[in-house]
Amino acid sequence: MSLISKKIEPGRGIRLHRDRESGAALVLVLWFTLVISLIAAAVAGTGQSDARIAINLVQAAKAEALADGGLQMALAALARRETNDPWPIDGTPREVQLEDAVIRIEIRDEGEKLNLNTAGQEDLATLFLALGRTPDEARSMAEVVILRRGTELVEVARADLGGQRAPLRSGRFLILGDIQGVAGVSNAEYRILRNLLSLYSPPNTRRLGQTANRRGSPVGSGRQALVQPRSRSRTYGITVRVEHVSGAVAEVYAVVRGAGNQPSGFQILHWE
Repeated sequence: MSLISKKIEPGRGIRLHRDRESGAALVLVLWFTLVISLIAAAVAGTGQSDARIAINLVQAAKAEALADGGLQMALAALARRETNDPWPIDGTPREVQLEDAVIRIEIRDEGEKLNLNTAGQEDLATLFLALGRTPDEARSMAEVVILRRGTELVEVARADLGGQRAPLRSGRFLILGDIQGVAGVSNAEYRILRNLLSLYSPPNTRRLGQTANRRGSPVGSGRQALVQPRSRSRTYGITVRVEHVSGAVAEVYAVVRGAGNQPSGFQILHWE
């Protein structure tokens, strides 16, 4: 029986120890590289997100600036007495292509609208019915508006509160948009109502859904110039909507009245 002895080469244990150290260092380097890559990706993603947000803000600002410009175009058109291109004041849209956006401008005669502060309950109920409300809802909303125009603190059933009664400070409407909170009118409904209701129309106005249909008339024989249509109250509701190719949308709604003492020739009564 022979004994087999293993011969250990000099330095073999040291090499094994060094190999283990090298392997551990390689693993650490790989983990460190992975972490750095993840951090870099996160930073790059954040930078791209911030860039997109900045671009969207710029595009939104451009759309808003174009909407303001569209309002000035409408005022300039209304200020012209004689023109070869009269702008309608019955809500017929006028589209203008400017840069990478389409500007849609609508002008309405405020004198043709129903006066919110003097309209009867029947007229108001008919108006709310036209929005798609049920007869009961329309009557309730009209009643709330009538009570709101009173002189005392009243308690009414609010449509937006599921019929629950709530105290309501009465008094004439000073801002058209207040009808949203008073009668429970949605944003989409309000966009329709502001084309039919006004705080600046004559008290006896009772023309639901009707619009002015005035055309310019010739000024003198053989002349091509036409007269820009005029509101009977010299008060106009102007809606300007801008749609940018980027998808940004901006809208301006203003009510203006002719005023010779203003640089633009108009006094702004309402802006939103």
